[in-house]
Amino acid sequence: MSEITFVLGGARSGKTSFAQTLAESLKGPKIYLATCLAFDDELKKRVIKHQNERDSDLWETIEEPMDFSPYLKNCEKQAIILLDCLTLWINNLLYECPNISEEDIAEKIKRTFSSLKNFNHLIVVSNEVGLGLVPIEKDARKYRDILGKANQVLAQISKRVIFISCGLPLYLKGSPLGDPEQ
Repeated sequence: MSEITFVLGGARSGKTSFAQTLAESLKGPKIYLATCLAFDDELKKRVIKHQNERDSDLWETIEEPMDFSPYLKNCEKQAIILLDCLTLWINNLLYECPNISEEDIAEKIKRTFSSLKNFNHLIVVSNEVGLGLVPIEKDARKYRDILGKANQVLAQISKRVIFISCGLPLYLKGSPLGDPEQ
């Protein structure tokens, strides 16, 4: 049976490093599914830095900013997939479909993730953007609200939800991998 582990935290909290280390601890081929659209030089440098942090002999990298569901449905049965990240995927969806609603996003997430059974383990990374002040800009509030709803929906269908702060994990749902109480 396929498992989903959801790893979230604030910016620069260590969530991607934690998720990568977690994925590398599991047996099976490793697939890094990247959703980032590198549209400026600074972001391109960040992408290169992330790529350099992964062992290219261990990881296959797939860059898919919009529709990764066909790939997830057809991947190798023993695959360990790291999806980095839900935050940028939601951003990409909003850019392509600016009138998309929270309900549409929630339904898309349910359709995309709930029916997947072909892979061994999916680890999804996302930002928690609801801990700060309410944004002044309308579009920023919409993004925060939609990502918050997306995070809630994914947390519900995940076996394990881990919040990262200062590089440290807090298990909100489920137990650590390898825990005898799993």
